Amino acid sequence: MATGKKFYWIKLRRDFMSGDIVDFLMSQRNGAQYVVLYQMLCMMCINTKGALSRQIGELIIPFDIDKIQRDCKYFSRDTITIALELFKKLGLVYEQDAGVLAITGFENLVGYETDYAIQKRNQRQMIGVSMDKIEDGEKDNSMDKEEYSPVDNVHEQVSRNIDGQIEDSNTDMDVDNVHTEIPSFGNLKKIEVFYPEQLNGYVCVGIAKGTDKYDNAKSLLEDNQLPDTLLVDHELLDGYVRLPICAKTFIDSLGLINRKVVNGQLEERHFELSREQKDVLGNIYDLYDNNEELKKKVVEKFMVEWQKRKALAYLCEWWNSIPNIFEITAVGKVLAHSNAQRCDKSIPPME
Repeated sequence: MATGKKFYWIKLRRDFMSGDIVDFLMSQRNGAQYVVLYQMLCMMCINTKGALSRQIGELIIPFDIDKIQRDCKYFSRDTITIALELFKKLGLVYEQDAGVLAITGFENLVGYETDYAIQKRNQRQMIGVSMDKIEDGEKDNSMDKEEYSPVDNVHEQVSRNIDGQIEDSNTDMDVDNVHTEIPSFGNLKKIEVFYPEQLNGYVCVGIAKGTDKYDNAKSLLEDNQLPDTLLVDHELLDGYVRLPICAKTFIDSLGLINRKVVNGQLEERHFELSREQKDVLGNIYDLYDNNEELKKKVVEKFMVEWQKRKALAYLCEWWNSIPNIFEITAVGKVLAHSNAQRCDKSIPPME
């Protein structure tokens, strides 16, 4: 008796084993193990839609090396560690929120069939349904609509068209579903996440005035012959100060300008900061408050100011509408260059 239980399988393209990625993996030491491990990871995450994690209550726990080693059994920790790094660089896996790894294009790699569909197929074989009748237009009413998922049907039609096995398809397809065939290389961070990370010296909490940290910062400036004007009022958070930089990495490019009037003319003198002075500014930066609620408040004010600028508002709308991104990795560059050289021998070697 059929229960609706699902049986899963991995769907690999015909050129998977001969493609550049597998060819590169097989050229590595333990390459065959990497390929097998990748296929086993695909099966491990069937119930999580490609995410290498498990959920206990409301807690999502990413698979770590020990978990993968326990479940896959045949691989050493070193093999798994190296394989995961290679998979990330080759785009076979990508990192989701909270550090969870996920299989790229998982929905195109794994299919399933219910035991009910298997039962119906066996029945058709037993009663000897004639393929000639089907070709003559007689419909096989024993085909159940639950035999394949809608995504699988689209995958089959699109894949066959891509491979050139058929020129036209009389099967009606939902065009909106065709996008499921585009591999998801990664999710682009929303602009309200990306820019605060890039401008973390501006979109920060800073140091509260009148606190011990504030007094400490002023003392550090004074003791190292640095002006206290380097602590500027925070534009996004009243009662707080920060260094006049967009990110901590900008400290190395900071310098001082001394302006004075000489004989009625404004003169400017530029001074480079010493290594010790730059280190002091780094120490002051580390005094910034890490209060998450205040940081959230600063980000919200930042985005309010952002949206006031018409051009930036348009940029935000366009940016946040981008569904996926891809990254050009060092391995990808090597593979692309090798393939180009194979097609054109005159292409010089990579530097």
